[in-house]
Amino acid sequence: MRKWGRRKKHTYSRNAGSKKMDAGSRMLRRQVLVGIAIAFFLTAFGGVVYYVSHIESLQIAQVEVKGGYTIEHADIEEIANRTLQGNYFLLVPKRFFWTYPRNSIRAQIEALPRVKEVRMKRIGQTLSIVFDEYQPVALWCNNSSEEECFFLDKSGFAFAQAPELTGSAFVRYSQNNKSVSVKSQAVDRDFLRESQAFAEQLANVLGLYVTHVRIDNELDISYTVSGGGVLKVSRRMPLRDTFENLQTILTSEEFSDLESGEFAYIDLRFGDKIFVNTEMQDAQTQATSSSEDSMLDE
Repeated sequence: MRKWGRRKKHTYSRNAGSKKMDAGSRMLRRQVLVGIAIAFFLTAFGGVVYYVSHIESLQIAQVEVKGGYTIEHADIEEIANRTLQGNYFLLVPKRFFWTYPRNSIRAQIEALPRVKEVRMKRIGQTLSIVFDEYQPVALWCNNSSEEECFFLDKSGFAFAQAPELTGSAFVRYSQNNKSVSVKSQAVDRDFLRESQAFAEQLANVLGLYVTHVRIDNELDISYTVSGGGVLKVSRRMPLRDTFENLQTILTSEEFSDLESGEFAYIDLRFGDKIFVNTEMQDAQTQATSSSEDSMLDE
């Protein structure tokens, strides 16, 4: 027996598609309005930034430089003024108080070989730059070479490569099988101070002028004096005791003629046991005597 039932009718709204289109249009209009609002805000903000950053009283008008010894202040000023030229994103001048390139100016100045430290401060419309300069007290020469030398400051820091120098304005330091480069620690601060004090005492009291200090190893140091002689000392002994031993030798009658420094070496590494080699002086004496004999024969 067949059962009859009523079919359920499905009805579709003709307006469903149009409602979806209206929602999409509203979303698009909303996005357009938001975009316009953002663009307007950015334009207005950019205009305010442009106006404020171009106010003349808010610009760095001049650069003032202080400090240093040998570096021309005009060179520092030129670096600062060159870096302050132009704008950020064609909008904000680099001379604007709150956005000027402080770090870039400092980095460029510190890149100069002899500049040690840079301090910057804005005072009104003036950018004040104060810098400290390394002061050379000695030279470091790689492998005793006279061609590759570096200026040392009082801390033993090699801050710049030195030109080819003649004379003995600076004592030269070196170490066997050790090379240094610019901006590196060459010698220990305490050793440099003590060795310079020892060299000064040699010059002032004994008339021996140190031209070269060579670090032979961890304990042994050689001081070459003008005239060619070498003083061999040890770090095991205080330099005060070493100097007293040397003074005793040079003031004795037997070795009084060694004060000129024209000797091969004086070994002071073993306390009271001092070894003196006068071969250099003897050789020079023999050469002089031979020359005088030749003149007399004529």
